[in-house]
Amino acid sequence: MKKVSIVIIIFSFLYPGCSNDLEIKFSLAGQTFDHLFFETKQACLDAQPYPDFFLNCHQSLEFLDGREAHITFTDIINKVSYSFHRNQIVLSPKGSTEFTNRIVFDIIDENTLRLTTDDTIWKRRKGESIWD
Repeated sequence: MKKVSIVIIIFSFLYPGCSNDLEIKFSLAGQTFDHLFFETKQACLDAQPYPDFFLNCHQSLEFLDGREAHITFTDIINKVSYSFHRNQIVLSPKGSTEFTNRIVFDIIDENTLRLTTDDTIWKRRKGESIWD
């Protein structure tokens, strides 16, 4: 019985160090990440086909408090919940959304995410505008 207790004690100290989860050392709450379709605001404006029709210039992911977020792919703001798994952020739809499956982002660093389905890069918004 003594050997079993020693093994359990050793395992309890080693197990936390074996976790595959990335330790998130930055807060996502209040942060927005964008994937830009155009490099500049002017390029986006120049690409608009008609005066009364506007093409999206970007996609965005806004992290809220409490593991909730909003992701916008088109012109619809989708409510999602998020969780962390290893070095990824997993988004799950909440209610009616444009999508039904989970969305997964790789965490490149605290300023960069990569959408796993298409390898697009999403950068942390630095200022008030997506063009900052």
